[in-house]
Amino acid sequence: MRIRKSVTVTAAAMTVAVGAYTPLAAATSDTPADTVMPYAVEDGAYPYRADILELTGADLIAGDGNITFTSCSGTYNIKVWARNLKTDESRICFAAEGTGYLSVSIPRAYRIETEDRDIKATVSIEDTTEELTVPRDTSKGFGEANMSDPKQAVLLEMRVTGTSAPANTPSSAGETTH
Repeated sequence: MRIRKSVTVTAAAMTVAVGAYTPLAAATSDTPADTVMPYAVEDGAYPYRADILELTGADLIAGDGNITFTSCSGTYNIKVWARNLKTDESRICFAAEGTGYLSVSIPRAYRIETEDRDIKATVSIEDTTEELTVPRDTSKGFGEANMSDPKQAVLLEMRVTGTSAPANTPSSAGETTH
């Protein structure tokens, strides 16, 4: 008889414990929506887009975060010239980490220069879209820079397609690797 009573009491204690837990779980699921942390969703929009447009006249729309606006007086990998920019010498510069993508709208752009990066740029010239290849450490004129047929161009996007090769380092035998 004693065993039955302790089993009954133990079963009743478990029922109370489980019953007490269930309402608490239900209460926590009814938290107000404004106390739940929002999910971070990356939409690719360029941070401070409106501020940069106001400052420079260039609309940096969206990208993968690997091409970023920077000062032309510092370290940069891409320099773009355009007639309507509000910056010194009508140019804007970008740093590039590895390969990357940036959608822009830079009206009256006419030259791209690269430092240590290979670039593919998409430009619109009189309702036609062209892709330009600008090898590392070079510059390329387009649109109004074309002396034989100058036309206004809009730079639409830039893609960094490659970085410079690693520096040659001597091997243990004293040979230079390529």
